[in-house]
Amino acid sequence: MAGPSNGDRGALGKMFEAVREADIETLTEMLETSSRLNLDQLMDGQHILHVSLDHLDMTQVLLTHGANPNIPDEKGWCPIHYATKRNFVETVMLLLQTGADIDLKTKEENKKEQKSALQIAVEYGAQACEDLLLFACAKIPGKQDGENHDIADGFLDEENPEMPDGVLDKNDEKNVKTPDGLLDKEDEENHKILMRGINDG
Repeated sequence: MAGPSNGDRGALGKMFEAVREADIETLTEMLETSSRLNLDQLMDGQHILHVSLDHLDMTQVLLTHGANPNIPDEKGWCPIHYATKRNFVETVMLLLQTGADIDLKTKEENKKEQKSALQIAVEYGAQACEDLLLFACAKIPGKQDGENHDIADGFLDEENPEMPDGVLDKNDEKNVKTPDGLLDKEDEENHKILMRGINDG
């Protein structure tokens, strides 16, 4: 993809700065008044959605204005991969609700190094995101399609998402609680299969 023109780069740079500073007022104004901004344009190897992941409200604004949740950065990682690595469970849920592909893999040239969000969650110990992805029927290495447990009704209902009690601990977002019983015996077996798949892959 060609880089932005000087004029577009200036506007894009201002928008990136607003996102980094969590300036939601400036970001919203730019999105609503400029028809030339390309939210899928790379700048210094990153897309603006990737930069927004530290601020859930900024991510939500960008997705509302058409940012692509499945776009890879220069390294081949999509927003859901970075959000999972950081264990940003609310961000992962938002991305899934706005069209992120739960099983999309990273784009490394070596196919053996390509990972799904679920594999990243296990590799980096992102337990809350691992639980969420299993709950949302992420594919598990070593299992056939259709063998995963069923998704809970309403999970991807953006206006009224249903989550198991305790997944999102509002009082301590940095230490998200794992709900008792979210992983039943079948899911615990799925986790073991997933770990074997990662270790073998």
